[in-house]
Amino acid sequence: MKYLVPIALCALLMFSAGYPQTDTTQLPGKDVTFPIDSSRLKKLEISFSGGTSDPYLPEDFHDNWKKGWNAGMGVGLSFAPGQIGYGSVLFNVNVNRFAFDYVKYRASLTQKYITTSRNPSWMVDAMLHFRGTFTPLPYVQPYFLVGIGYLHYSQGDITVTGPTPLTIAGESNSTFAWDAGVGLTIPVVAGVSIFGEAKSLIGIATFTRQYFPISGGIRYQFVY
Repeated sequence: MKYLVPIALCALLMFSAGYPQTDTTQLPGKDVTFPIDSSRLKKLEISFSGGTSDPYLPEDFHDNWKKGWNAGMGVGLSFAPGQIGYGSVLFNVNVNRFAFDYVKYRASLTQKYITTSRNPSWMVDAMLHFRGTFTPLPYVQPYFLVGIGYLHYSQGDITVTGPTPLTIAGESNSTFAWDAGVGLTIPVVAGVSIFGEAKSLIGIATFTRQYFPISGGIRYQFVY
């Protein structure tokens, strides 16, 4: 189930690439829509999103933390359309929170009659993305997304009380990260659209952390 959304979006990307593209615009105060010179189009955008994040690596991150939530915002610039779509450069910042799974962690311990306490894990990523958007379909615009950037990871102590008390120190680290994903944009009205996307993000320099954010949101675009 975890990989169903990315697989479906990839299929739509490949399916849509073979269709021709048409660019139209509307004169202010006029009701006539007609083809335009798409080489003159650029769009500044602002987006807001939220969704769920699934922990994956390392093993204890996957086993001892629940699926969390994410929230983010981004700014970007979309360049002139070509034959099958257009490219965008984006800067996105996202916050991800994962709650500690007390039940699963206690089950992994050999001692009984214990209590555990743990702060949630937080992931903050700041990524520079390239987005390739295909626009052959009038109401659905599939895209792919790749990026590099910064990931900060923090978590509190694990404290176990019982016959054998135990404390596992928390940690706070920053590292280089990269991600890749696919998504869909659906225009709503002029300059406003909604979108959904699924990504895989991994931090790989000073430590390894990987998770799968799935999010949706709203995007505002300004043509100039």
